[in-house]
This record gives sequence, structure tokens and C-alpha cells, in this order.
Amino acid sequence: MSSVARGRPEQDAGGTRIPAAGTRLTWRWRWELRRQGRADGRRRQPDPLLARPPVQTGVRDLLQSRLLEQAETVREQCVAEIERCREQTEDLAAHERHLHEQIAEYAADLQRTARLRPDPNAALQRRPVERDASEALVRQRRLREWERTRRQQQGRLRAAQARMDESVRERARLERHIEGLDAFAVASARRLQATFDRAEAIHRRALLRRHPQGTLLRLVIDDAPLRLPDWARSWTA
Repeated sequence: MSSVARGRPEQDAGGTRIPAAGTRLTWRWRWELRRQGRADGRRRQPDPLLARPPVQTGVRDLLQSRLLEQAETVREQCVAEIERCREQTEDLAAHERHLHEQIAEYAADLQRTARLRPDPNAALQRRPVERDASEALVRQRRLREWERTRRQQQGRLRAAQARMDESVRERARLERHIEGLDAFAVASARRLQATFDRAEAIHRRALLRRHPQGTLLRLVIDDAPLRLPDWARSWTA
């Protein structure tokens, strides 16, 4: 997953300075959040008497935006992978339909061959080169030829069945992978939420300690968890 560059402070439209957020709370990021919280407190931002509760901070707004942005990046990558896997499963399903026809054809060939086993009591049809060979030798030759044909057909049938089994296993693996990608996207979004919630809490604590009206601000400031994307909130395992 791509992450925003770390270590360089950025500003939102209101001039709030926070470091660009990755997915790990590095010491640098923590330091920047505390420093920004203290700076916002000294500037009395936000003012609890002017803002409507729940009071938002510029840092919280920016973290919320980053959370949604990074979660969507993960989801887009998962969707692209899901589409690729679904194309593969469709190709495998088409391949299995072809193999099913082959297996039916090979099995029919084998059944026909089984019915054509040389009959030791049937009239013997000699080939020109067998004119002087004994009857027993010719019948043994016919039996060996029949057995060779049957073995070849059995091998061809087993190979087709093995390809079918392999395709079915691979398609099942891809389908499990697709299901796992949905869960992975949601789990990644929730991990991002937890990280950004911790970041927001660091800034909020520093802000409340330094703000002249910190006691009042504590009562009205928004301290709810940051919002997940709709697709992550509605997902059920």
C-alpha cells in the first residue's frame, strides 16, 4: 500500500501543521502531534465558545481525510486483485468444461476398446505378413496390441482427470483468495483507523493540557473514533 511521505510537516486550509501520516506512529510523528497540540492550545484553537459541539480540530479533519484516502488505496488494490482472480477463475471454469468433454470422450473410447478385447474363439484375421505365423503367435500379438491401446487410453484418461483435479483445486484456491481479499481490505482499514485514532488522541491530549479553556473544551471536543469508509463499516465476515 502506498503511504504518504513522512517527516515533513504539512498544512491544511486552516494552517494546521501536522506531519504527513503513514501507518506507523513513529517518534517523529508523535513529537509533531504533541508540538502541534501545544501550539493549537496556545492559539486557543478551537474556541469552545464559538464552535458547535462536537468540536472538530484541523488535525482531526486532516487525519480523517488521510484515513479515508489510505483505506481507499488499499481497497482499490484489493478490487484490482479480485478482478484479476475472477478472470482466472472464469478461464479455469471454461478449461474445466473442455476437460469434462475430453474425459467423457476418453472414457467412451476406453469402454469401446474394452468391448473389442480379442476373442480367442473368434475367426482369426491374418495380415499378409502373418501368413506363415502360427495361430497362437498371431492371437498373442492381437492381445498385446489391444492391451497397448487400452493402456494408452487409460493413461490419456488419467492425465485428463489429473488436469481437471488440478484446475478445480486452483479455482477453489482463487475463490478463497478472493474472499480473503475482502477481509484483508476491511482489516487494513481498521488497522489504519486504530493508528489514526491514536495519533488524534496524542494531539488532543496536548491541546487540552495547553488550552486556556481546556476543561470546557474537553466537554465539547469530538473524541469519537475516526470514521471508517462505508464499505468497511457495513462488511460482515
